[in-house]
Amino acid sequence: MGDLAEKVTAALGNQAPASLDNAPAAWSKDAVNWALENRLLLWDSNGNLKLRENLTREQFCVMLKRYHDMLQK
Repeated sequence: MGDLAEKVTAALGNQAPASLDNAPAAWSKDAVNWALENRLLLWDSNGNLKLRENLTREQFCVMLKRYHDMLQK
């Protein structure tokens, strides 16, 4: 899981995160990387994760559905 950040960076053309919203806090780094790796958490159309914004009910439900689908595989 540690090389996930390197893969994401490489996929984005080695660009630094556009804002702090893309950099997970130290306590959540492993969870964010796991969610990205398993496609529960996705970048928006502008290449942002928006980690510092509140999660909406809709976003939570989408993530929960993706997790459910992942378990079904």
